Amino acid sequence: MSLPEDLEGAGALLGADGPFAHHIEGFAPRIQQQQMSDAVEQTLDNQSVLVCEAGTGTGKTYAYLVPAFSPRSANGTEGVDDCGAGNDAQGAQ
Repeated sequence: MSLPEDLEGAGALLGADGPFAHHIEGFAPRIQQQQMSDAVEQTLDNQSVLVCEAGTGTGKTYAYLVPAFSPRSANGTEGVDDCGAGNDAQGAQ
């Protein structure tokens, strides 16, 4: 899946014009998911800590995985590497 150049930020990738909405049948954009994804992306870029809580149905899995694997992130897969995924994360690009 290629990333559209006109979309900025992980949250936008999860929006109505993002690739997930176009390629996953039944995918519905969720504002809370987009906000969490942007917060995760900013946390990875700043190499800081984020604690967030989200209820059932928010879309937490995509919200943290999209910015972790995004080539647009300042750190790329560095955040995932730090979690012990090591070289396995490199093959996901």
